[in-house]
Amino acid sequence: MTHNQIEIACDRSGTPCANKSPSKTVTSRKLDCPIRLYARKYAKITTCTLKVKNPEHSHDATETIMTHPAFRKFNEKETSQIAQMSE
Repeated sequence: MTHNQIEIACDRSGTPCANKSPSKTVTSRKLDCPIRLYARKYAKITTCTLKVKNPEHSHDATETIMTHPAFRKFNEKETSQIAQMSE
């Protein structure tokens, strides 16, 4: 990747890590989801391109944003606002 190009992937892409601790049950959200998009901004012209390398997810969509780990970082007021917008 160059400084003017980014890869966009599903937050469930990547290979799950092996559980190294037999005493602790650890789960992973990683499902090796293959979806990939590439966005590129051109310096000399004011346009961007978006290339879809693989448009398919290997899993169903999440039914609610409430289950996403990033959602757990919000405070109570933000959580309430997001819940209202999701209805």
